[in-house]
Amino acid sequence: WHYVGTLDNQATTDHLLFLARVLPKQPSSTYMTAFRNGISYLLHAQFPNGCFPQVYPLEGGYHDAATYNDDALVRALRFLSAVPPGEFNWVAPALQADAAAAVERGVRCILASQISIDGVKTVWCAQHDPLTLEPVRARAYEHES
Repeated sequence: WHYVGTLDNQATTDHLLFLARVLPKQPSSTYMTAFRNGISYLLHAQFPNGCFPQVYPLEGGYHDAATYNDDALVRALRFLSAVPPGEFNWVAPALQADAAAAVERGVRCILASQISIDGVKTVWCAQHDPLTLEPVRARAYEHES
């Protein structure tokens, strides 16, 4: 067993939101560095097509899939959308711009991964292949959605 950062089960984003609420009331260079590092972690975890994996760094297997399960992808985008001049306007402009670009890529991922049936847009799956965006299975008992 080893530690791998995750976006699953509200991890990472909830921790960053906590820091974001603490920082204005308790300014600290240590907290600010942790907050910036968390944003950088999210930006590095994002696939070029805008999707987010369940864990980062990538491990192989279903953890690398573009993950809607437990709102992993959506929570990352919600958090990043608060960065470019938004809720966390004390974040450096360059990091705000990077976050805004990440949100745009993420929205494109969401739109591109929506399942079409007979030309009608329908639903999303729990996990999608990070390259093809096709539905993929997760654990042995979690079949392709």
